[in-house]
Amino acid sequence: ATCEHPRKGLFGEIHLVKSRVRVDSVSHELDHLRCAWLFTNGIQLSTRNEEWYCRFGDELIRNFYHEYSRYLSAQKT
Repeated sequence: ATCEHPRKGLFGEIHLVKSRVRVDSVSHELDHLRCAWLFTNGIQLSTRNEEWYCRFGDELIRNFYHEYSRYLSAQKT
């Protein structure tokens, strides 16, 4: 992952093969991105922030699939 402006929401990139986008591969790649963001921002995972970490992952996956759905819809037109 490459860091541009981690506090402004522009952070890193993931690469997926268009013909093989699967839930597990997306989740795996977003986990790498999430870890890189945590390391860059000096955040350590603990029992005190575990729930936040899980919600952060949920939001990443939800946002990815929202944008991916829009991409697929645009490809059909």
